[in-house]
Amino acid sequence: MLANEVRGRRTFRWPDRVGFIESGVLFALPPVIVALFGSSPARDALAVAVLNVGAVPLIYLLTSHGVLPMVRWASVFMTRQIRQVV
Repeated sequence: MLANEVRGRRTFRWPDRVGFIESGVLFALPPVIVALFGSSPARDALAVAVLNVGAVPLIYLLTSHGVLPMVRWASVFMTRQIRQVV
C-alpha cells in the first residue's frame, strides 16, 4: 500500500510491475515490524531478514521458470501412466 502511495497509484491496486520499491518494502518491512514488536528485537529481526533473503529468490525461481506447473503436470502424467499399468 505504501509503495502504491509513493508511486501515486490507488492504495489497493496491484502493481503493473515489481520494481525496486516493491522489493525494498518486501525485504525491509517485516524485519522492522518484528524489531518493533518482537520479544528479542535484534535477533528476531535478523532471523526474519535472513529468511526473506533466502525465501524470496527461491519462490521467484520456482514460479518464474515454471517449475511448479511442470511438477504438477509430471505428477498427473505419472499417476495416469501407473493407473494404466495396474
